[in-house]
Amino acid sequence: MDFLRQLDLVRPEALEAPVAVVGCGGIGSFAALALAKMGCAHLTLYDDDRVEGHNIPNQLYRPGDVGRPKAEALAEIVRAFTGTTPRAALERVEGQRLEGLVVAGVDSMRARRSLWQRSVRYRAAVPLFLDGRIGAEVIRLYAIRLGVVVQGGGGRPHRQPGETVRGGRAAAPRDPLRPENPHPGGPLKGRPTKEVQA
Repeated sequence: MDFLRQLDLVRPEALEAPVAVVGCGGIGSFAALALAKMGCAHLTLYDDDRVEGHNIPNQLYRPGDVGRPKAEALAEIVRAFTGTTPRAALERVEGQRLEGLVVAGVDSMRARRSLWQRSVRYRAAVPLFLDGRIGAEVIRLYAIRLGVVVQGGGGRPHRQPGETVRGGRAAAPRDPLRPENPHPGGPLKGRPTKEVQA
């Protein structure tokens, strides 16, 4: 495939980075196809569910996929559309070491919190975490960039996984999913990167 049109949006070497799509439902199925069409060559699709009839209207699956594992059916669909062969991981993410871009397409706050706390938050190998949320009329996308370059002693840059900077000093990252956090979007101060009302 020729991905020359994407060169204005993304550097070619960035397309070689690993991408983990966690949850292959309403968000994850379309995100996986869009990423593959952009040229992301190293996709891993995580989901332990099977396609059910009620998934057909709002997810990328075909009627013939009912009963199949979601990750496996989605990998086949992505391959048919793009020629890219994603790895289908028929498992729930529960503390696995993820790397690269992580797209959260999970369907509960409990699953989001577990993914953030156990597989993303302190992982130096995860530079960007995207958390999508869909309601009946609203779509929200939270983007959390996990690495910050901080000037240390002697003018040398220091980077710690997930650090943010407060008052010129490195501090541990806030948990954007904690209920007592007044800004649930963490570094984004609770504002989604994009909100579309139907």
